[in-house]
Amino acid sequence: MASRVFVAYPSDNGTTYQRRTLDDLAAALGLATEAVGAHAPLPRAIRPRYVLGRDPANGREHRLRGVPVTSGLWTGATATVDVPDPDNRAGGTITLNVAGRMGERRFAG
Repeated sequence: MASRVFVAYPSDNGTTYQRRTLDDLAAALGLATEAVGAHAPLPRAIRPRYVLGRDPANGREHRLRGVPVTSGLWTGATATVDVPDPDNRAGGTITLNVAGRMGERRFAG
C-alpha cells in the first residue's frame, strides 16, 4: 500500500496550499512533495483542478487532482500519463489518455 505525502498546490489565485496524496501518484504526476505545515492546508471551499484520465482498456476514468497549470497534462502538451494501477498498487502501472480538464472551483464558505 502506498503511503501518503503532502504536496504543494499552487492555486489559481497565486496562493500555495498544501494537500495530501499518495506518494506513488505524486511521483507519477510530478507533484512537489513538502514537509507537513510548509503551507496552509487547502481550504474546504476550494476544489483543486484535475485532469480526467481514461483507461483505454476498460474505459474507467480517474481524476488526477492537483496538477499544476504548468504541467504538460494541463496545457495539452502531454496526451497520456502512466500512473500506479489502483487494482495492483504493488508495482503495476496503467497508461491513461487525457480525456478532459476541470479547472479549480471555489464555493462560498
